Amino acid sequence: NIAIIGCGGQGRTNVHALLREADVQIVSLADPAERQDLHAFYYKAFAGRPPLKEEIQKAYSAKKRDAKISDYEDFRVMLEKEKSIDAILCATPDHNHAYVSILAMRQGKHVYCEKPLTHNVWEARQVARVAKETGVATQMGNQGHSGDFIRTTCEMIWAGAIGDVR
Repeated sequence: NIAIIGCGGQGRTNVHALLREADVQIVSLADPAERQDLHAFYYKAFAGRPPLKEEIQKAYSAKKRDAKISDYEDFRVMLEKEKSIDAILCATPDHNHAYVSILAMRQGKHVYCEKPLTHNVWEARQVARVAKETGVATQMGNQGHSGDFIRTTCEMIWAGAIGDVR
């Protein structure tokens, strides 16, 4: 059971990926924004709580899955009320990443957080400390570095396909 914190462009992108996963159920959304028009940008859609909730419900209904999704303006209220949440996906504006991640981890939630994970080294150390203390699984989103194409490229370089790299 996953909660999405941040329903803007990157949050929408991540939700679309999660909808393809059979073992994932999005159960809640949190974002202060009701609606954002992102048609002029890369995302080419409306974002915000209601539009994203509608997309998820439509996708789950088509798959005959539970389409009941709660939504909140304040993620802290969501974390207090929604006890079924196992993990959160943080796609808030960058300056909130460490704060959201730490609060979720302290409540025993696993965390996937978009990059940058933190604003500075001190925040990074705090996130690492809390992750270690709580024992939850954490991951930072680096989609550009997590695909097979990157692993293949590295293997080719290591095998000397382009000669010595300096």
